[in-house]
Amino acid sequence: MDQNQSFGAHSGANGSDRSTLIGQQKGIRVYRKVSGQKISTNLAELEKKFGKKGILIGRPIPRDFFETTGKGESDNDIHAGSYHLALQEAGIERANIMSYSSIMPAIARRISKEDGMKQIIHGEELKVIQASSSIDTTKGERRATAAIVYGFLYPKSGGETIGGLVCEYSKHGTIEEARAQLTACLKELYESRDAMGRRFADDCELRDVRFIAESIEPKKRFGTALAVIAFVNHFVPVLGQNIVRALEMPIAEMH
Repeated sequence: MDQNQSFGAHSGANGSDRSTLIGQQKGIRVYRKVSGQKISTNLAELEKKFGKKGILIGRPIPRDFFETTGKGESDNDIHAGSYHLALQEAGIERANIMSYSSIMPAIARRISKEDGMKQIIHGEELKVIQASSSIDTTKGERRATAAIVYGFLYPKSGGETIGGLVCEYSKHGTIEEARAQLTACLKELYESRDAMGRRFADDCELRDVRFIAESIEPKKRFGTALAVIAFVNHFVPVLGQNIVRALEMPIAEMH
């Protein structure tokens, strides 16, 4: 790829269609179509500012995920005790856990827990949607319950999912109470109006609904229950790059 390439907007003959130059090699310009917006990405200026070659990436979109639950109890602590032991039972204690909020992307795909755990590397970041409930029995707390319900939205007109909704429960009720509350919460998200006055219920059906939960009544001082959706990979859009990738070049062009 041309080390001096620039990135900018390109208009069609009528000025209505816009696209963004994302690469140029051997005189061929490659554009990414952009609908209704102008994008200007001057990667050369960024590289000059930081003094290093680099790439400009978009926001990661979670892909493959697995469901898991765990519980733990300890007389020592919550974070370094019952919570860690709950992570251990869930099979994700070797990763650094980073929590998302409650939205599933359209490309999300459930895999088995066994396949997911095989992909975890010691010390890596693991992005999750989690419900976590911890208690201290010396404060009169008896039960910790964590649960998640999620489902995917499908256009009523037909076609693939546009993504999904997730609700978490991190309290002290029974699993049955958690299920009832989460069912009501998911229904509310599905039927409520957003800032633009739109409702998912108007255009989409909510299907493929799943529920996972864990609960513990610890005999030791501290107890933690976890319910987790763990993402093991992500799609990361590359918006611009000036780095020559030798492995993709024909051998004759490398000399």
